[in-house]
Amino acid sequence: WITRQFAVTRPLPTYLLAIAVGPMESAPIPDLPVPGRIYTPSGKLGLSSYAADLAAPILQAQQSYFGMQSPYEKLDFVAVPEYWPGAMEHPGIITFKDSIILLDPDTISADQHRVAVKVISHEFAHQWFGNLVTMEWWDDLWLNEAFADWLGDKIVMELFPDTRNDLI
Repeated sequence: WITRQFAVTRPLPTYLLAIAVGPMESAPIPDLPVPGRIYTPSGKLGLSSYAADLAAPILQAQQSYFGMQSPYEKLDFVAVPEYWPGAMEHPGIITFKDSIILLDPDTISADQHRVAVKVISHEFAHQWFGNLVTMEWWDDLWLNEAFADWLGDKIVMELFPDTRNDLI
């Protein structure tokens, strides 16, 4: 048995709790303004560098927009096989469908690039819209999603105009 000790987390809605288990590999996310790692199923770490390299500029642009640092002490990515939601913005750890962030830089298509930057930016925006500031009740969930879509798309168009995200 192994005992793990976790830092005390400030109060947050229960739907934002995340625990990732399984045989995984990890690597640091380079140049991220907060500590962060990308976790992949064993044997898939070699496909993580493309998404990891996208993370820092997107987070830095959002921090600049908000005029404040990321609201959480760390920000990890977890690639989840067969993950039907696509992604989820847990505070400090974002879970992604593996096909969104595990990409071969030599064969990536324009659509895969567009989806990766759009989803990463959207989920980062949730660190402020939805996590730091959370709706009072479920009937206001649309507001978190609308703000995350708006800011996510704004940042994608600033940093990656080649995606033509404004036409989608």
